[in-house]
Amino acid sequence: MNQHQTPHFIPMKTDTVLDQDGKLRHRLQPVVHNLLFIQVSEDLDKLQTILQNCPYSIYVYRRADHPNEWCMIPDRDMVDLRLMCDNSFNQPLFLSDSECKMKVGHIVRIVHGPMKGVRGKLIRKNKKYYIVKSFDGFSVAVVVSRWCCVPDDETEK
Repeated sequence: MNQHQTPHFIPMKTDTVLDQDGKLRHRLQPVVHNLLFIQVSEDLDKLQTILQNCPYSIYVYRRADHPNEWCMIPDRDMVDLRLMCDNSFNQPLFLSDSECKMKVGHIVRIVHGPMKGVRGKLIRKNKKYYIVKSFDGFSVAVVVSRWCCVPDDETEK
């Protein structure tokens, strides 16, 4: 991807490992080894050619209601996703779309803290509250305090 100068984003997490000298080291690892977000700034035919020539097998998420169309994430949702995948917060959880839909929750907006403005579904799991941002096929959840959330009047996309 880099040789084509295609902007991309890979969600990473920090792992702590013990090295040969017995010291704890922190290293970044991909959260999911085959999850890559690519900014579509060029025409889709050129991007499709780049992906076909990639030495790794790549699966492109497609819209559930239109299987021939790629799943596009709006800019505002991509900003929220990048923020939620930041390692300075508690490790984000990646959920399947079906697992997220099983959880009951209200659409909320965060009004305090570093994730101010993020909209998503507030769920409770293992006695903790999470804000969940759903995309076509997967969801990301981050631990939040329910006191920094207010009900959102806008409907989530």
